[in-house]
Amino acid sequence: YTTLTDPGEYYEAAYAMLFNNNYYNNGLSLEAANKKANDNMLKYLGYQAYTIPEGQQLVGIDGKLNPSATLGYAIKDGDETFWIQPDNWKDMAYKSALRQDYNLSVNGGTDRSNFYASVGYLNEDGIIEYSGYERITTRFKADYQVKKWLNIGGNISYTHSRTDSNPNMSTSGSSTNLMYYTSMIAPIYPVYVRVLKDSNPVIRTDENGNPQYDYGVAGQNYPVNRAFLQTGNPLGSNRYNKQYSFGNQMNATFTADLDITSYLKFNVTSNVHWGSALAHSYDNALYGPKVSVNGELSKSQTTALRTNNIQTLTFLKSFGDHNVNVLVGHEYYDTKSYYLSASARGAFSPEIQEINAFATKYD
Repeated sequence: YTTLTDPGEYYEAAYAMLFNNNYYNNGLSLEAANKKANDNMLKYLGYQAYTIPEGQQLVGIDGKLNPSATLGYAIKDGDETFWIQPDNWKDMAYKSALRQDYNLSVNGGTDRSNFYASVGYLNEDGIIEYSGYERITTRFKADYQVKKWLNIGGNISYTHSRTDSNPNMSTSGSSTNLMYYTSMIAPIYPVYVRVLKDSNPVIRTDENGNPQYDYGVAGQNYPVNRAFLQTGNPLGSNRYNKQYSFGNQMNATFTADLDITSYLKFNVTSNVHWGSALAHSYDNALYGPKVSVNGELSKSQTTALRTNNIQTLTFLKSFGDHNVNVLVGHEYYDTKSYYLSASARGAFSPEIQEINAFATKYD
C-alpha cells in the first residue's frame, strides 16, 4: 500500500470515498455531493489544515485540492487564535544517532604468570529522542604458577549499564506507542499546539514554559477534536515521561590446580555471579492519560546472587596396554534473589521522581 504524506492528497483520498457514496449511492447532484462530502470529511477528521476563500470548498468537484487553498488554518477561541498546521510526525520522532565504542586492553606475563586486563565504554544514542544505551565493562584475568605442583587463576568481570527507553514501545495500537502512532496518523494533524502571536504562528507554552503538545481533545488544546486516538501524543509522552533502567553485573571465577602426583590431580573451581537491576517508569502530570491522578511513578529493583563450587579429583594412569581414568567430583550451588517494587500517584514535583515524594502509594 501507499502511505500518504501530503496533507492535500490525504484530503483528496478522504473526500473521494465520501463523494462517491453521496453521488452514486444517494443520487445527489454534483454540487450537492461535493458540498456534503466536504462538510462530512471536515466534521469527521476534526481538523481543517488549509485556509480557503470564503464560500469555496476545500476539495473541488474534480476531486482535487482547491488551488487557492493555503496550508494553515486559524481558529478563534476566546482570547486566543489557534493555528492548525500539520507536522511530519516521523521526521520529529526519529533522528540520526551516534554510536561511540572504545576499548583498551593490556596483557603480559613472566615464565610463571600471565595477566590480561581490559576496559570498554559504549555510548549509543537512540534514533528516537530521549533514548539511548550506555555501558562500561571491565575484565581482569590472571594465573600464577605458585609451585611446580600448584597453579592458581582468576577471571573477574564487571558491567554497568543504563538504558533510556521510550514509554509503551510495545506491538499494541496504544495512544502512546510512538512507532505505531507515527506510522498510522494522518498527515493533516499537528504535533504541537500553535497560536498566532503578532500574526505569526508560534508553539504555545504552558505556565512553566514547556511546549504544549496537541492531544486532540477539544477544550484541552484546541476547540476541535482529533478523529485518531484522542488523548494520545507519543512525542509529548516521550518528552515529559521518563523510563530508564540500570544494570550491574559481576562475574568472578577462581581456580586452583594441585598435582598431588603425576597421575593424581585435584581441581577447585568456584564461581560467583551477582546482578542488580533497577527499573524506573514515570508518567507525567502535565499532559496525557495520567493528568487525572497528578502523575504516576513505578519503581522496581531485583538483586540476585549465585555461587557455584566444584571440586574434582582425577586419577589417570597407564598399566601396560591399559589406561585407567577415574574422575570423582562434587558440586554445590546457592542462589538468592530479592525483588522489590512500588508504585505511587500524586506527584509533588516532576523534578523529584521518588516514591516518597508522591501522595498515594498503591500495589
